[in-house]
Amino acid sequence: MFMIGIDPHKGSHTAAAVDQTDTVFDTFRVIADDHQREHLLAWAAPFTPRVWAVEGATGMGALLAQQLVAADEHVVDVPPKLSSRVRLLERGRIDRTDPNDARSAAIVAWHNPTLNVVAGLDEHRVVLRLLADRDHQITANRTRTICRLHALLCLLIEGGTGRALTALKAEQLLASIDLDGAITVERVAVGTQLLDEIRVLDAARVDVRKRTVAIITASGPPRSKRHRDRRIGTLSARAETANSTTRSTWPLSPKSATQHPDATTTSANRPMARPAKKRGAP
Repeated sequence: MFMIGIDPHKGSHTAAAVDQTDTVFDTFRVIADDHQREHLLAWAAPFTPRVWAVEGATGMGALLAQQLVAADEHVVDVPPKLSSRVRLLERGRIDRTDPNDARSAAIVAWHNPTLNVVAGLDEHRVVLRLLADRDHQITANRTRTICRLHALLCLLIEGGTGRALTALKAEQLLASIDLDGAITVERVAVGTQLLDEIRVLDAARVDVRKRTVAIITASGPPRSKRHRDRRIGTLSARAETANSTTRSTWPLSPKSATQHPDATTTSANRPMARPAKKRGAP
């Protein structure tokens, strides 16, 4: 049996055929193109039976690993950290050469039978993961842009504004500013650009969440109808409130941090006193 280690890169991949005694029989470098799988399989034909050990099969080597799995090859995922440990323990230093990296991946696979086996992609799961990642990216970008706009408004308005800032409120604040100089004009122009970015991100987030709801609906009934209705209802509510308030992480301004003078303390919000400890009680 042979273990074929793969060191994947963006422009090329290096393979090394290693037996159980850690002896390298042959190495092969293939250009990353449309025929990379065919070239690798033609080179590996004499090495049977074989297992492919792809370093980073969920990262840089994900495409090649899936191509090999589609060809009914047995593929395992080798974490890059384990490959670097093999190089370090064997030679006392980390030699970053492609043939050595491929050989290290094969050695790791020989001595670690618990490595994750690469399976074919579940189309539904991958699509949902892509949409979830995109939603997180859009939300992070929107929060970052809101914070920048909030910081800019603190330079334009005395006392700043509250932490709850929406696109509509920001538009009203920018329109109410008196353009009394070149600095103010430029700050308002920058704020308008940030406001346009927020609106674009709002539209993108609504679109992503609608597509997510559609895919979940088309996937069939989950564990129960109640669970499906609750899950779809949550996503629908998020999609409809994409333009809702986003709290800024900018520090509170003195104006918003001060309690209103008419505010009173009632029994509902008054902190409860701890009961007095009886004398002599343990």
